[in-house]
Amino acid sequence: MRLWLFDLTMRERRTMVGCFGGWALDALDVQVYSFIIPTLLATWRISKGEAGLLGTVALLASALGGWFAGALADRLGRVQVLQITILWYAAFTFLSGFSWDFASLFVCRAGQGIGFGGEWAAGAVLMGEVVRDRYRGRAVGLVQSGWAVGWAAAAVLYTLAFATLPRRWRGGCCSGSASPRPGWCSGCAAMSPSPISTARKPPGATPPRNSSPCCARLFSDGR
Repeated sequence: MRLWLFDLTMRERRTMVGCFGGWALDALDVQVYSFIIPTLLATWRISKGEAGLLGTVALLASALGGWFAGALADRLGRVQVLQITILWYAAFTFLSGFSWDFASLFVCRAGQGIGFGGEWAAGAVLMGEVVRDRYRGRAVGLVQSGWAVGWAAAAVLYTLAFATLPRRWRGGCCSGSASPRPGWCSGCAAMSPSPISTARKPPGATPPRNSSPCCARLFSDGR
């Protein structure tokens, strides 16, 4: 029996790969924090309650990010919002490496959460609109597995950063923020606007642009 992945069209495959990468990068940026908690407890002498609050605020803010990203995706297009959210949480991950106290890191973690929730909201809708119902459940399940890939990448990245970079936990955050760049390029190259969202545009409105010229395509044209 032929693997179902080979039955996907090029549009479906590109969308799935782009969303998988975005979700994995979400996990990488979110999970890096779990590795720096012991260092923060010792360096900043914050309480365990404050450390837990830093972890919780990202999850709470992700609900707000999902709500805003969903509304924005109806106006700008799913692909564009997906790309914006990837850059958004990469930027706040980078900024967290320069935080100087609990309050500044709290703001960065909240910013991460907004991007984290927004990316999944835009990506999930895009998957539902692009992938056929026959393969939709399997495709979404595969995208969800990207979280485990991102978590493993965060463990490897932080181990290397902690062992080699002078600022250690700050270096882990800054180097982690650079990782979405390949995902950003592949997202630009691989995905095209959802035909459903484009069809719903009012007469005379400009459909979302395909961002593919910004980077080489992941796959050749055709099925």
